[in-house]
Amino acid sequence: QALMISRFSLLWFDGAVKNIVSLIKGHDMKKLIITALLTFASATVVAQSIEAPGRVFYKMPNGEIVKREVALKIPARGQGDVVLIGQQELVADKFFNKEIAGRTVFYVVFTDFPGAESGQKSVFRGTYTRGTNKAIYYGDVFIVSPEHMPESDEDMHVMMSQNHNAKYVAGFYFSVDIDQ
Repeated sequence: QALMISRFSLLWFDGAVKNIVSLIKGHDMKKLIITALLTFASATVVAQSIEAPGRVFYKMPNGEIVKREVALKIPARGQGDVVLIGQQELVADKFFNKEIAGRTVFYVVFTDFPGAESGQKSVFRGTYTRGTNKAIYYGDVFIVSPEHMPESDEDMHVMMSQNHNAKYVAGFYFSVDIDQ
């Protein structure tokens, strides 16, 4: 698993280092100790992202089902970028999830997904299940033209739940073992 630090964490850490340097110059040891402790405590909170190997599968125009080995990099605690890793890396435009009837439904939106027309959005809509030993992500991929792309997360959830203005193009399955 690769260590993934969000841009916010890096900016915060840079600011903390500058504060420590200025405190050393000012010889305010009490403030220095408090800042050092807070910096250490927050650095341990920076968590690892999960890189879940899996596959995307789809039907070719000739009717053949094709599978592509890919991986999905998911940031810990939603801090950072979701990245689809295959022949190229695609960074998601947005991602969110909703709790529905006891399950976590997630959405990940990419622009210019391979095979889609330029500017179209691909929406991965699926279920996330996490146990004590494994995390599993599975679902469907839809293409949505930019003019039909909702602004809010709730509007996207409603549109995708009713399959309005979205065309099914593929399915996916990702799985990763969880350290206990």
